[in-house]
Amino acid sequence: MAEERLLSGAVLRADIAWLEKNGLEVAVRDRLPPDTQALLDHPPLPMSWVPARHIDALLDAVLQIGGEDKLLQLGEETTQASFGPVLRPLLRTLVSLFGASPAALFSRIDSALAVFLKGASFTYEARGDREGVLHLRTVDRPLLAFHLQWKGTLRFTFDVANAKGAVNSCVVDPDGRGAVYSVSWT
Repeated sequence: MAEERLLSGAVLRADIAWLEKNGLEVAVRDRLPPDTQALLDHPPLPMSWVPARHIDALLDAVLQIGGEDKLLQLGEETTQASFGPVLRPLLRTLVSLFGASPAALFSRIDSALAVFLKGASFTYEARGDREGVLHLRTVDRPLLAFHLQWKGTLRFTFDVANAKGAVNSCVVDPDGRGAVYSVSWT
């Protein structure tokens, strides 16, 4: 695992596009440190790597301004609109190889996310035929907003699997280096 969390430039670009679409760019920008503001002014190339602290700051600003619902909306909508074209074929391949259940996708999500995220990993533990928990571990201590945002992002898996499901909870580990997400579907 990397020594620090890194996210692809594509993640930052997707977040910036979402802020613009939702009229939050100025309000969020005003809450960011100068070096993160500079990245909003001159976003990196999509395939470059950005220290996660910049995206954490952006997510935290969205949480402060719009609350958890707005943060989950960002996670879900950026995944569908921006990463869907990349992730959907990867996840569809997993579906064809291992089945269309969310469990099959969740158990292999770590490999699909490696294109966008370094310094963090997911593992899945089934808790029945239609429920389980995802464990996220990171090399550092992200802001709460990073962990919460995954509740929205992980909803994409249900879409790919053609299942109605929910990310029921997010419990951050006491050491702040991870979280546990309870998932279920019909």
